[in-house]
Amino acid sequence: MLKFDFDCSSETLVELLCDPEFVIDRSLAMGDLEAECEVYEEEDVTTVISQRRIVRDLPGFLQRVFDPVQQVKVVEQWRATDQASWRCQQEVDIEGVPLKLSAAIEVAPTEAGCCYRIRQSARAKLPLIGGRLESFSINQAQYGVKDDMRYVREHLE
Repeated sequence: MLKFDFDCSSETLVELLCDPEFVIDRSLAMGDLEAECEVYEEEDVTTVISQRRIVRDLPGFLQRVFDPVQQVKVVEQWRATDQASWRCQQEVDIEGVPLKLSAAIEVAPTEAGCCYRIRQSARAKLPLIGGRLESFSINQAQYGVKDDMRYVREHLE
């Protein structure tokens, strides 16, 4: 689990993470080739759907199997759990890659602001190299979240 503290309210952080313009700007700033984002609100759920075209520096064992230019779809479903806490289920689909990436995210108030926690998981359906693909994917996802949260922090300052 990764944890990031912010000097703002949990509501402020979640509003930013659910802002489609911010999601696109953040994706492009992180090096994505293209990015789109739509947000839907239905009752107590805010769904953020982003589509990105990215380039990955793949290790040798994956270069023979996958294209380094990938189309990624991220679906996040945010729900308030009480007056100041939020939970999100994130699902990531990489077109043409037999891998299921998901994350459980929580944003909760602290004395100094709020805390963003994320637990990521990967499940590959690929014989022989599935475990290595899962490890590589989690490692890449963790680096990505660290970069994303650094960008969020800079934007909030």
